This record gives sequence, C-alpha cells and structure tokens, in this order.
Amino acid sequence: IRVVIRNMPVQQVGKHTVTKALRLGFMRCIYSNEAGWGTSPMIHSTANVDHPIKQGFMGAFEVFVDTIVVCSATGLLVICTGFWSSGLTGAELTLTALEANIGSFARMAIAISIFFFAMTTGTGWFVYYRTILVHAFEGEFREKILLVQKVLNPFMGLIITTITVVGGGTPAELWVMADFSSALPTFINVFVLLMLS
Repeated sequence: IRVVIRNMPVQQVGKHTVTKALRLGFMRCIYSNEAGWGTSPMIHSTANVDHPIKQGFMGAFEVFVDTIVVCSATGLLVICTGFWSSGLTGAELTLTALEANIGSFARMAIAISIFFFAMTTGTGWFVYYRTILVHAFEGEFREKILLVQKVLNPFMGLIITTITVVGGGTPAELWVMADFSSALPTFINVFVLLMLS
C-alpha cells in the first residue's frame, strides 16, 4: 500500500484516503446504530406510548447518543492521548488510550462495557428473531420453532467466536463475517421496502 501511495499524485492520495475513511465509517456506523437494517422498528413498534412520535423521538435520541456522543468520545480519547498513530487498532487502541488516562482500572472498565454490550446485543437480537418467527408462523408449529430458537440462540455467537479463535482467524476475517451479517439484513430490508412501495 505504501508503494502504491508513494507513486500516486497528492490529489489521488487525498481522494483515496477520504474514500477509504468514508467506506469504513459507513461500515462501522451500521454496528453502532443499525441504521437501514430494519430491525429497530420491530422493537419500537412494540412500545406502549401515548403517541407514536414519542417513540420516534426515542429512536432518534438513541442513535444520536450512541453514534455521536459515545463514538465521538472514543475517537477524541484516542486523538487527545496521541495513540492514533501508534499502529494499534480496534479495542487494543481504545484500551491503550484509556489506560494512559485512568491506569489499570481501564481493563476492568472495558471488560465490563464489553460484557454489557454483548448482553444487550444478544437480548436485542433474541427479540428480533422472536418477533420475526411470531409473525412468520402460526399455531403449534410456531411454538416448536420458538422453543428451538430459545435453546439455540445463545450458541450462534459461541459458534462464530469458536470458529475464529480455534481456526486462528484474524480480526480482519471476523470483521468480514460481521460485515456480511450486517449487509444481508440491510439488502433484504431495502428489497422489501421496494416491494412495498
């Protein structure tokens, strides 16, 4: 990459960098707020509120807090501590920047944060799958499918993690699987929206 960039004119390097930053930014922001997946309406539509606009504001607020506040705070932490050019990436970069400020407590803080993130994500996806199955099937067959889903749901994350760790997978390979898993529901959602339009 360095050889290619070294031989490019300055204008092309700038365009290449901006294009890559935008592409990666869009790919990662989908994990932050699930915009376009079509999953959040399943949760928001089950809310019991006086008026739908109240729930709509709640949905917009959660995207703002998660994407703008939390992600910006993490980015500013990395930039202000000077570790952005350290060669580290991902959680290791965030952990190193946080350790520089609060010491060894950072490891515990990150571990607790990841635990709660995993717990809430797993719970949310359980509700998504359950909502889809409840609407897709009826009668006794639906009850059997829901029971199977309840038993198998925790194992999907375990299977992906085991394949990655035991198979010697890299974080880049894990991101490719995650990108595919996010692209699939997004394209299905767009296709269904086109059909409904």
